[in-house]
Amino acid sequence: MSELLLEDLQNEFSNYIEEAEMYRDLMLKHNLTQEELAVKIGKNQSTIANKVRLLKLTPTIKKFLINNNLTERHARTLLKLHDEQLQLKVLSVVCERELNIKKTEELVEKAKKQEDRKDFIKAIKEAIDTAKELGMSVKARQTDMDEHIQIVIHVSK
Repeated sequence: MSELLLEDLQNEFSNYIEEAEMYRDLMLKHNLTQEELAVKIGKNQSTIANKVRLLKLTPTIKKFLINNNLTERHARTLLKLHDEQLQLKVLSVVCERELNIKKTEELVEKAKKQEDRKDFIKAIKEAIDTAKELGMSVKARQTDMDEHIQIVIHVSK
């Protein structure tokens, strides 16, 4: 099997996404774990894991990364965000401002906070809808303030 693996690896990768796809394909084709593949090809398991994780990115994001010559570290940083549109916004800023990895990570952290806030507000709205479905009298008002978002919830006794 090692000969087959080495034969498969003879194919040159034009980018880190292709390399990740090759690792995934090898694991599937030969029924290997990341650890087993790493040993057979002389890499660290964490290297394989980090590459394969990149495949969680959507085809649009992967294409954007490659077409704009962004690094694998840029790609890994994006994995912290789950919304494709937010990832695209971040990537646009990264390209426009030619951000290095450190600045990209800072931008992703800010975007992550926005994403978390959005998810939190969505959860509150879902809880209110559930209360209404259960027959409770609930009214809510959301106000955007300068420094924060104010949500006032009134529940009748």
